[in-house]
Amino acid sequence: MIQKISILSDLNDPHTYFYLSLMNDRLDSANERWSAALERRFGRRFRPIYLRNNAPNEIFARGHDYIVINRQPLPDGQVRLLSHDDENEIASREPFINELIGRLADKQGKVFVLALTSSSLDFPDARVSILGPDPAHMRPYESKPNHLRLFRELGILGHEVAFYENYDHLVRAHANYPGFVSASFSSSGAESTALHGPEDTLRFGKCLRSKNLDAEFVVSELIPDIVHSPTITAMVAGDGDIRIIAILDQILDGNSYRGNIYPGSTSHPVQGEMRRMTHLVGAHMSKAGFRGLFGMDFMLDSRGRLLPIDLNPRRQGSYIPIVLMSQKIDLVEQECRIIFGEPLESFSEADIAGDFAWGMARLPLLVSEAKAGVSLLIAPVVSSPPKVFENIGSHHFAIYYPSGSRVFGSGAGGYFVSAHSREIVDAALETEPLRLSSMLFDVSSDEAKLNTAHDAAPDVI
Repeated sequence: MIQKISILSDLNDPHTYFYLSLMNDRLDSANERWSAALERRFGRRFRPIYLRNNAPNEIFARGHDYIVINRQPLPDGQVRLLSHDDENEIASREPFINELIGRLADKQGKVFVLALTSSSLDFPDARVSILGPDPAHMRPYESKPNHLRLFRELGILGHEVAFYENYDHLVRAHANYPGFVSASFSSSGAESTALHGPEDTLRFGKCLRSKNLDAEFVVSELIPDIVHSPTITAMVAGDGDIRIIAILDQILDGNSYRGNIYPGSTSHPVQGEMRRMTHLVGAHMSKAGFRGLFGMDFMLDSRGRLLPIDLNPRRQGSYIPIVLMSQKIDLVEQECRIIFGEPLESFSEADIAGDFAWGMARLPLLVSEAKAGVSLLIAPVVSSPPKVFENIGSHHFAIYYPSGSRVFGSGAGGYFVSAHSREIVDAALETEPLRLSSMLFDVSSDEAKLNTAHDAAPDVI
């Protein structure tokens, strides 16, 4: 549903081509890189038209073309954050956006679409070109149960799992507690939780989107003694050509994703095993036709078990910092070469690595699960993420929505920091996001209650 249209540019300008971007908020720096890459390739100016699920802050609104879409009409001043796959699905079905695509394609020949994930991107116009993995080739790798089946097939699954056909089957058949349940299409910790008894299973059902109720569920062994939650980013560059990009640590709040820290802190042997498992998974994906960036999440427990728990057949939340960190290799250019069927440069993980540390985190909303929204006092943009990687030892923070908004969900603000040591980054991430949130969010008048976790589903990062 269209909420607002703000297009300032002349779409008929023969010297400017437009592409649609669902890379917003903390991902916005990607658009500058992709615009430059497309301009080099096609020899003309490229400009994004942003597809956002909420109105932007005052600073962004002044200089960008954007369309606000959401699943429902939003009262003025209310911000409801969608998952990226929901946003992609709404964009693909929206008549105005498809009319816009037709108009632009008549002028340009094709219209590029840039998003964090290709999941649920299904525009009817054949002249749309996705700047990422082909949705058809990533589809077999989208669901959580399929991830774990693949890990078992490849001999790398190290913990017990059980599969259920749908939510009703889960309620009727699951009796082995405790466990950890995940819906098919879940990310960032949404629509997954620990189960300690049947009452938890029933409570979990109230938090599910309709697309998950009739899809598969997986219940895994509950791991109580997690000591590290590392993640890896890699690239399928061709048939059997798997490139490791970076190993990082995740910042988690329970099972909810909050950010990343580089470099990863796990031991060299653990990182070597992560690379081995990632090569196995990437090789399988390459044979199925998948090309592009992907990632895997792991848990390391106190017994030393390294457990692969998630496969992300897409760019991950750490995409922007990794792109900005890499000085020798332009990762966006390598992605372009994959998309346009050109050979990649020869590069290794060492060519991507920075000689400094960095961290990124969502700003916490400082609101309990019983609350439905918080007020934003101000909407600052201080510096920008690229500056953090140009001036080591600096930081950036931003609130992405208008002053006074009430926010439903997580991800309303972001924080980036760089330093010459991991210890300094760790210390900053311990204090700064919470300090900034206490300054920027007003929760004193928050009285509304959440109806379901579906209403407050966090965006995928």
